[in-house]
Amino acid sequence: MNLTDVFCKTADLSKYFNDNSVTLKLWGDVYDIGIKTSNFLADRYRTHGIKALCNLNGHYVIAVHEKVHNIYHLINDRYGFKRCYYRLDNGNLIFSPDYKDVCSDLSLSGQVDKDSLADFLYLGFVLDDRTLHQDVKLLPAASILSYKNNQLSIEKYWDYCFSDDSTADRCEDEYLEEFYRRLLKSVESRINDKNELILPISGG
Repeated sequence: MNLTDVFCKTADLSKYFNDNSVTLKLWGDVYDIGIKTSNFLADRYRTHGIKALCNLNGHYVIAVHEKVHNIYHLINDRYGFKRCYYRLDNGNLIFSPDYKDVCSDLSLSGQVDKDSLADFLYLGFVLDDRTLHQDVKLLPAASILSYKNNQLSIEKYWDYCFSDDSTADRCEDEYLEEFYRRLLKSVESRINDKNELILPISGG
């Protein structure tokens, strides 16, 4: 897949980077790194490698094509808030945060994943990395997908941990204070430099 052709379709150049060594595209947002997002991410990748694009503060999918070694990477955020669907087609890696983009190619077999269909009819959603198409998969949260020489691998870089030695002796008030501090920091990072805000209010 020629990622340059795909990425150039974006109107937001702060989320697209291309030079002789790296092509990079960001879907979603990474906070606290300024307006030249893609330049920052490309510099991190070239200096520290693919792990430098993990554990960032935001909801995102980052696609990287390292041209020297002809290797492709897909990286998403810890919780998989920004989804990424992918499939392999005759040696090509086809991917997008939009499910219908991956399914719109005429070469897709159209085979329904029966387990996924059963999940959807019974639970209302599909489990694991499956989708309703056999050939289309969902990138798991906190993952690095790498593709080179027709070989695809997925590595998890983070998983949930609900307790550790540093939190074992905390009381309820301390947990509430920590939750408030993190919530406040999260809200501030998302409204930074915003001139207008929309606050939906639900009665439910």
